[in-house]
Amino acid sequence: MIHRLKTFTIILFLSAFSLSLHAQEKKKERKKFKDVVQFNGYIKMLGIGSFTNLDTMYGYGFIHNRLNFKFYIANGFTAGLEVRNRFFYGQLVQLNPFFGKSIDVDNGLVKLSYLILNKRAFVLHTQVDRLWFDWTYKKWQIRVGRQRINWGKTLVWNPNDLFNAANYADFDYEERPGSDAIKVAFFPTGMSSVEIAAKPGKKKNETVAAAMVRFNKWNYDFQLMGGLYYSDIALGVGWAGNIKNAGFRGEATWFAPKDGGVNYAGIFSGTIEADYAFPNTVYLQGAVLYNNHPNKVTNPLLIGQSFSGTLLAKDLMPSDWSFFASLSGNATPLFRPSISVIYGHQPDLLFLMPNISYSISENWDISLIEQGIFLFNKHQKPVKFNSVFARLKYSF
Repeated sequence: MIHRLKTFTIILFLSAFSLSLHAQEKKKERKKFKDVVQFNGYIKMLGIGSFTNLDTMYGYGFIHNRLNFKFYIANGFTAGLEVRNRFFYGQLVQLNPFFGKSIDVDNGLVKLSYLILNKRAFVLHTQVDRLWFDWTYKKWQIRVGRQRINWGKTLVWNPNDLFNAANYADFDYEERPGSDAIKVAFFPTGMSSVEIAAKPGKKKNETVAAAMVRFNKWNYDFQLMGGLYYSDIALGVGWAGNIKNAGFRGEATWFAPKDGGVNYAGIFSGTIEADYAFPNTVYLQGAVLYNNHPNKVTNPLLIGQSFSGTLLAKDLMPSDWSFFASLSGNATPLFRPSISVIYGHQPDLLFLMPNISYSISENWDISLIEQGIFLFNKHQKPVKFNSVFARLKYSF
């Protein structure tokens, strides 16, 4: 298995280097090619160790390769294709006979994820998470297919992002999942827009369809939105601007069951966020989130899942009140440490994520990241989940 892993790693890295060398040797041809096709991507090697105490640790790793293509078909017509390939191996893969099936999840109208290899010792999985066609004409834009519809204004929690709410703790999937949707946008001016988007569902109450209006007033960017969010009606507002030299953003959305019921009053999810960049590269960020859950989650495993995978815009944290703080800065031009903290109240929890990153060269980066989740109960000892990540990344 080790021999296969080394061979697979070498092939991936040699492929990336060969593309770079080929581009240098064929510079003139590449310039013509780039007029039609844009191509980039990366290869990441991630080693993971998870433990509840220092006596018991489970480890696994995976190689993550991403390929991004953008095609300029004709005047006003473009298309995009993005594929992620992941090769998993290690102890957790071996201990879980359903590991392959658990990651082979595709919530789109068409299944575009495939288990190429599903062995006891390793799993090779590929997924198309972007596949769209775009037409732009004057002030109009229409995009159809698997795409990223980003309606969020804030950087940590996004109650406005009905289509792809981001999970802050999922640091290794920067691109976020795509939605099988159609989006129509109209731009009356350079500072305003109207967007209508729809993500059809396979079953009842699986559809998301909404409209958003964006405009600028008092040097702030505002947005108003409303629509159907699965089984709820959603109405939201968001803004982004500055208070002197500090960034100031916020989002709020109210979700009410479209059919009424016991929770007819609905769920409110709102966040306020601020950040400030000091001249010495130190960056400080803070945020608060309020979410009035009708039914609180108390199971530690379900609470822990709030820090992994895809989230719902109306259920971004298990706690009623959540507070976030982050501090980062360059110790040297190439070395950057940071730490992020989340505290949740009712249920009480603490999330810590220190990070150390170093830029080896223009295309090579290495990071060491730790995530700790602590769940507190008055009558029991704290429940702890810990993971350590070592990542090497090559971008091309």
